[in-house]
Amino acid sequence: MQWPELLVFVRHGESLRNVVKKDNPYMPDDASADLIRGTPDQEIPLTGKGLLQALETGFALRERFGTFHVVYDTGYLRTRETLTQILSAYRPEEVAQMKRRENHRLRERDCGYTYDMTQDEVERNFPWYRLYWKEFGPFFARPLGGESQCDLCDRVHMALGGISRQRAGQKVL
Repeated sequence: MQWPELLVFVRHGESLRNVVKKDNPYMPDDASADLIRGTPDQEIPLTGKGLLQALETGFALRERFGTFHVVYDTGYLRTRETLTQILSAYRPEEVAQMKRRENHRLRERDCGYTYDMTQDEVERNFPWYRLYWKEFGPFFARPLGGESQCDLCDRVHMALGGISRQRAGQKVL
């Protein structure tokens, strides 16, 4: 199987969820959770800092790699915003040359029911969960209603296979 000539992965800029979670596995407290509770993951926006990070990334990508044949986002708001900012670092005629596509298989891991819960809520609602996580380990354990890291790897592997078949010899972002 042939691969793209160049395959560059970029993670989205800082999102509101990144700020609210503060690098915790769960929401740090009820006040933090309430800031985004009820907002579907795919609708979480970038922060002002995230927009700036994406723009700076765009300039760096343009300088280092030039234009791409095709650029992907996951369909999530924050990835669409990131890609829009990246492309704003290019001249309009350069952007016109690049095909823009969505690939939902490249999205983030599905965190399941505990998506916007605090540690206390998880322990209260699922008292057996910590033991399950310890026994199966972080790679194979599935968040309740979500996907394990192993599931995520399988999904991304399928996405890369499709990209490889469709974009052999091309520059892909």
